[in-house]
Amino acid sequence: MPAHTHPEIGLRVAFHRDGAEIDHETAPAGENARDAALVIISRFDELQDGDKLTVTTARPTRIHPNDLPAAPAMMITAETETHVVVAVEIAKAMLTGYRRLLEQLIEAAENGRRSR
Repeated sequence: MPAHTHPEIGLRVAFHRDGAEIDHETAPAGENARDAALVIISRFDELQDGDKLTVTTARPTRIHPNDLPAAPAMMITAETETHVVVAVEIAKAMLTGYRRLLEQLIEAAENGRRSR
């Protein structure tokens, strides 16, 4: 049974060559769409005349539950009085969606280093 979704889920970035869509990514917001475009472009050894990226609003009306991305799996692998080591398994396609979280973690780590 399909699940209902929000009418807008973000932006769809698509790469076209010779009039055909070759690759695409879906991003939750504009800054993520920029990153998705860079990820797509990086998959190609070279660009050709006429290659095109398009950005459109992603508007699926229904998503089958089997097509929903899995939530990241996390596991504490070690712990001390002051630190916790966490392993995270996440699909590469979902990394751009978690970019802001990763940036905040890096910023927190850098702020902690500066305050010592």
